[in-house]
Amino acid sequence: MNNHREGAFLPPLLGELNYSDWKIRMKMFIKSIDEWAWRAIVIGWTPPTSMNESHEIIQTPKEKWSDEEVRIADYNSKATNAILSCIDEDQFKLISMCKSSKEAWDVLQEAYEGTTQINECKQTVAETVATVGQTVQRDLRYDNLHSIHDKRSTPLNLAGDDGDSENNSDDDVSTLEEIKQCYEKMYEKFLQVCESNKFLEKEKLVLIEENKVLKVQISTLEQNVISASRETDSLKAKFAQTQDDISKFNTGRVPVNVGTVTNECPGTCNNEAFHFDLSGIAFGALANPGQADPMRKLGQFGCRVQCTYSNIGIQFKIDIGSNANYLAFAIEFVNGDGDIGAAAISSSNSNGWLSMKQSWGATWSVGIPEGVSGPYSVKVTTIESQKTAIANNVIPANWSKGQNYRSNVNV
Repeated sequence: MNNHREGAFLPPLLGELNYSDWKIRMKMFIKSIDEWAWRAIVIGWTPPTSMNESHEIIQTPKEKWSDEEVRIADYNSKATNAILSCIDEDQFKLISMCKSSKEAWDVLQEAYEGTTQINECKQTVAETVATVGQTVQRDLRYDNLHSIHDKRSTPLNLAGDDGDSENNSDDDVSTLEEIKQCYEKMYEKFLQVCESNKFLEKEKLVLIEENKVLKVQISTLEQNVISASRETDSLKAKFAQTQDDISKFNTGRVPVNVGTVTNECPGTCNNEAFHFDLSGIAFGALANPGQADPMRKLGQFGCRVQCTYSNIGIQFKIDIGSNANYLAFAIEFVNGDGDIGAAAISSSNSNGWLSMKQSWGATWSVGIPEGVSGPYSVKVTTIESQKTAIANNVIPANWSKGQNYRSNVNV
């Protein structure tokens, strides 16, 4: 029956011998609080997570939880509180490190119902006790039948011989002594079984503590693996970028931005920190034939060399951090001034063009709305010339990280 503790009807406190009854009562008690509180024990609960700006999975701050996430967390808290209200301090120590009601429930269940190995040991002990009981009962029945047979085979003493009466009394005393010995043997077996149970209980608690330590170690290893995986991805991205830069140098396709080319004032000309300081002859060689002196007399003047990639379309290299909800790529081999002022993408199931933002250098990125997928078309507009090029369906639906996709258009 339920105990009336502190003004509320609660299941009885969990004890050494009442777990089976306690488990049933606790289940109904938690269901009476809320059906979803019991579901928190059945399916478990973990804190909500989200992705930060570095695309890492982190626990969502509580102030940013949605109403649904707060509701589910509340069910877990109700179930946990119900369990805590029906255990003592020793049992609380077993579940004090648990992060959810399901984890606490499983620890108590393992502690009192045991693992498969412990249950098998208990079953063996029970079978041993049953075997001993059957043996004792069989011996008692044999002794009783033997005693009755002896009495029947003894002639009746019609004369009331006192000696025969004494013999009957001795037989009765002998039978009671044998019964006493049998019960003593049963009691010894019972004590042995009790000692075995105590040993198993101690072993069980040791296993539970080892299990907790292993869980912590596994969690630490998993975090280390995740951290190492992220570091590996970052190094792979840097390696791929370095390889790409090397290939550009090897093929002469890397653009060079020179601050100043001069034949005078080395180190400080025009406040430029870096420049090419040429001799007068070398500087004059830059001019058309017969125009070396006039060029030297021009003084300081600015010029910009346009990029020209003959028969090469604009290329899009997918960033290593891209995923189904986030797409980033570097825009390469743009003719003319080469500086991108705007970029956008679209697909057959997007609502027009999705504007991108410049992440760094030539890399542009955009968040992909739910339901939008490739293939993607890309629109590129330069800053100075304001020229626009549209590469239709240049990025396929099954795009891959680090892959290059070249178009057949340029500005």
